[in-house]
Amino acid sequence: VTFIGTNSLASSPRMLRQHAIDLMEALLSELALTDVPTTTCVLEGTPGPSLMEEMDQHGTDLIIMGLQRDRALDERRLGSCMQHVLTHTEKDVLLTARSHTMPYQSTILLWDGEKPLAGALTRARYYAPGAKMTVLHTVALRADIPQAERALHRQLAEIPHRPALLNVIVTADRIPSDCSSVL
Repeated sequence: VTFIGTNSLASSPRMLRQHAIDLMEALLSELALTDVPTTTCVLEGTPGPSLMEEMDQHGTDLIIMGLQRDRALDERRLGSCMQHVLTHTEKDVLLTARSHTMPYQSTILLWDGEKPLAGALTRARYYAPGAKMTVLHTVALRADIPQAERALHRQLAEIPHRPALLNVIVTADRIPSDCSSVL
């Protein structure tokens, strides 16, 4: 999916649409995905909500998005579309950067304690089958760490095929505690 804003060089809606189609065709050609069936679409509207609507219409269950680089600040940042998707979806979201190595060697799973850990760990292992796994669970108060660790260990005990080496870290207010452990 490509979004072209009204501040682009093309001025008419027809020219904007054709520019978007040309960009998608060039990208697909560059990727040379001959063995992967692909479809393209050009959406009109605000990128985040339009993308969410399109994903719902097609039953999308995994969203893969790339990080943007702010050229003026020379730093990576979340764009408005990515912020909207991350804050409005219950689906899995995989963020990618242009420079990455495959297969993944080490992964970190940010767990909020709300949903079962088994499903998230299974998906993480699917994306990175041989990688070292770290589960990071952050709580609001340092006093909540022992209870959060017990809940995390109960969740881990229910997982039949967990990785051989799984690092578990529970933090409060972004300050690691002395309670981190390796299972």
